[in-house]
Amino acid sequence: MTFETQRNFSGKTRTIVMAEIQSERRVSWIRLAIAGFYFLLSIYGFLLEKTSTVSFTIQIISVLALITFSIYYLFVSTNKINTYLVYLIVSLDAIVITLILGSYYLNGSEPYFITNTVFCTYFIAITFTSLHYRINLPIFCGIMCVIAFTILYVILRNAGVLTWVKIDDYILRISVLMVAAGLGRIVSRNNAKIIQQVISSEIKYLDLIHRLPEMFCTLDSHGNFLWSNIASHSVLGIPAKVLKGRNLRSFLVNPEIFRLDRNGIKGTFEINDFGGNRRFIDCIIQSVADENGNASYEGIISDVTDRELAISQREEMVNRLFQYQKMESLGTLASGMAHDFNNILQTVNNLTMTVKKESAESETRQKMELINDTLTDARFLVSELFALGRKQPLDYHPVHVQDFMERVVTQFRKQLGNRYKITLETSQNPLWIHGDPDYLKRIFQNLFGMHVTRCLKVEL
Repeated sequence: MTFETQRNFSGKTRTIVMAEIQSERRVSWIRLAIAGFYFLLSIYGFLLEKTSTVSFTIQIISVLALITFSIYYLFVSTNKINTYLVYLIVSLDAIVITLILGSYYLNGSEPYFITNTVFCTYFIAITFTSLHYRINLPIFCGIMCVIAFTILYVILRNAGVLTWVKIDDYILRISVLMVAAGLGRIVSRNNAKIIQQVISSEIKYLDLIHRLPEMFCTLDSHGNFLWSNIASHSVLGIPAKVLKGRNLRSFLVNPEIFRLDRNGIKGTFEINDFGGNRRFIDCIIQSVADENGNASYEGIISDVTDRELAISQREEMVNRLFQYQKMESLGTLASGMAHDFNNILQTVNNLTMTVKKESAESETRQKMELINDTLTDARFLVSELFALGRKQPLDYHPVHVQDFMERVVTQFRKQLGNRYKITLETSQNPLWIHGDPDYLKRIFQNLFGMHVTRCLKVEL
């Protein structure tokens, strides 16, 4: 009896073979051990001349046939022919029991003792078949035992050794055997129902596993995938049937930190999926032992890319907030300094205006005008500090480049004195730009200031 379940990696339907295969293998080992022991016992009885040659020959042939079929079932047969072998071996059991115990009649044993022993042995054989999950196997074994017992009964009765045994005894014995076979069938049917429930639960479990968004997988001791549900396509970007044989470390950005041991592994890792996309996964992998006793791992892998990106964005927002608070503090400090510096400039401006009015020297007047022009630039610096405190944007509007440069050169030509000269060469075609003239003027002021400082250093 078999049940069809989910499809495996090769695309073929995986068949779950019922447990009678394993149970029959255990019975075959017991049968092989008993046959081997009886083989030695037969040889021992023959060497002591307690067993006749004919009886010994029948026993040896029967035992060797039983050993041969048992070895073939255990080591050669495949699951496709196990169904037929089970019935063949049960038939062989009934025949071997009949031949071996019947051979004792040729060795001088009491016929009634032989029939009783055969009957008890048949009963044990039928009981063993009830351990299987094939419902009709106990009935088949009972029929074979009844046929074999009938043949033995007829042979012994025709030989004139069971004339005193009534037909009622024969009917009673075969009736007991068939009742035992019927009870065995009931036990086998109950076992089959239990197995059906187990298989049904496994099918539902596997169906549930394949519907989950998390990736369930099995790894070997080296980290290679042995099995996975269909969620591997959404987590690693690769179908489950293609994933088999690939190593989990091949997806990791830092594979050296992924180490499998008997304690398993748990953590969040960065990967590049099959399509090369950057992702984050949570792995919970634990060590287990497979059916053959080999070390392997089972685990759950979840896609946590959205969570990790949210954490990263939150950290970025925290950093931005910190920078904002820092700039706000800096703006407050700049505003305070601008107020104090503006008071100083106002005092200097008042002094220069007073000196310019009261002085009669033209050179002194020119120097006072130069100081006033410089104070204008200083006021622009104050306005920049105020803008930093208020976080005002730049004042963009069209600027005529030639006129702007004429004003700038005229102003800074006075600061260079008579030793240095500024020459402006412009195009006849008008040139317009979109910008803040105050900030542009500040840039040229810095350039001229650095040039003058460098020239003074060279003179020194």
